[in-house]
Amino acid sequence: MTRERRPTTAESKDRSCGEFLGSSISFGRGQGNLLRWGGVDVLKEGEELRLRRARLFDVPTMVALERAAFSVHQIGSVAFRRLLARNSALVLVCERGQEVLGHAVVLFRARSTVARLYSIAVQPSERGRGTGRALLTAVVEQARERGLSTLSLEVRALDAPVLSFYERFGFCFKARLPGYYDDGAEAVRLVLALTQGQRPLRRAS
Repeated sequence: MTRERRPTTAESKDRSCGEFLGSSISFGRGQGNLLRWGGVDVLKEGEELRLRRARLFDVPTMVALERAAFSVHQIGSVAFRRLLARNSALVLVCERGQEVLGHAVVLFRARSTVARLYSIAVQPSERGRGTGRALLTAVVEQARERGLSTLSLEVRALDAPVLSFYERFGFCFKARLPGYYDDGAEAVRLVLALTQGQRPLRRAS
């Protein structure tokens, strides 16, 4: 999986457009059912995977996961603690038993109908086994619960596997962002429509 750069004054940058997968998905080796959000931390449960809100005690594990998953733009301990304290951010973890397999960070803005998927990080050994899809589905569900219309994200333009992952999920191309990353690499903004009446954007040639 890829991770977008850290929350800064550029947090207003957005990403997504397409259709929601539904209230039930396969977690690779188990079947998950949606659990209502009201006062409940656990979002989905399957035979092996569980998604829940991240807590302060998860911070060291998430920092270690960032280091394992990304060579640059890693979220550190201080940043995670700030994100967990913000009403405008939601941090989820996916675990099997007591092992955290991945996490997702989504940002919300006041008076905006767009949520920004800031990060999804998955253990390298777990990629392609359903963890990323479970996290992304939970993010979509929570954005829809908040009545938002669009989920937005940025990924590296040359990261073909990650672009393919989001495309299969229903995300559509919106814009190219030359020099978006600190190392000068180009990003692609993708968007996913969360409301049925919203038309997907055409993919650029």
